[in-house]
Amino acid sequence: MGILGTPRASLSTPILYHDDWWRYIANAFLHSTNFIPHVLFNGLAMFYIGGIVERLYGRLVLVATFLVTAAAGSALWQGPT
Repeated sequence: MGILGTPRASLSTPILYHDDWWRYIANAFLHSTNFIPHVLFNGLAMFYIGGIVERLYGRLVLVATFLVTAAAGSALWQGPT
């Protein structure tokens, strides 16, 4: 069983990468070239919303939030359906 009881494991297999910790963050920067607008919209959102969050809460909170959500997205991603 995969993560959250589903038959597929996230990030293919194994569920946890003990030596390849960087894999949890890398997918936030590496996207499919099949849908370029997705990457552009992510960049625009980060530019506009990230600036507001940085002014309100500081750079550390912005970076920490980005890294935690990137890692959580990797850990919970179940692959293409």
